[in-house]
Amino acid sequence: MNLLQVIRSDSQQSAYRVVGTQRIIVELGEHQFRVLIQYWNRRRWTIPEYKGVRYLNGVLRDGDGSWVVVCDDLTALSCALSCLPTIYQHLLTPDSDDWQPSEGLKGG
Repeated sequence: MNLLQVIRSDSQQSAYRVVGTQRIIVELGEHQFRVLIQYWNRRRWTIPEYKGVRYLNGVLRDGDGSWVVVCDDLTALSCALSCLPTIYQHLLTPDSDDWQPSEGLKGG
């Protein structure tokens, strides 16, 4: 399923996809949209080390390493995509058919 299909069918409003050793998690919460990038490091999923900008073009970098956009729906997707570092933009591909509901997450 693509991202919109998963989000619309998932009561928790979240989805993820794995691309190689990277995982992207998208969560649509009440009045916010979160994107979290993780790496597989031999035993578990971890977030990359982040330094620098914490707020850019309406996107806040939260303490857990996720990008947060204040919104009520997936219209923030394009904003979040444009603010992600270039090396992660290929992960946030809504039309990809390999998105999974978050209930399938393993190895947090």
